[in-house]
Amino acid sequence: MLGSGINKLHPGASLRGDVVVQDDSDGRGPYIKHWDTGRLGPMPSLEDIEAAGMLAEQETATERTQKDSLRDMIRAETEAAWLARTDAHRWKIVLRILKAIEQRI
Repeated sequence: MLGSGINKLHPGASLRGDVVVQDDSDGRGPYIKHWDTGRLGPMPSLEDIEAAGMLAEQETATERTQKDSLRDMIRAETEAAWLARTDAHRWKIVLRILKAIEQRI
């Protein structure tokens, strides 16, 4: 969550240079080992970073839900269009798909 919070607060920050998040596997969890104050300014509090991380994750979940809904709508439309076609037209589509697969192999 630290990484997503930092990206939310400082979208241009490099997590391999400007900021280094490290976990020493000592049971304490990840922490900020380095913060480039010259480039990013003063480091925000851990609470602010975690809150921004939670917000970023919620936004990502919302975007994922919207994309899933759109994909489902497209899939339903595609299925409806497929069912509306005649058998001859369906076979032409299947043959085109098979030819395209053959060309890629």
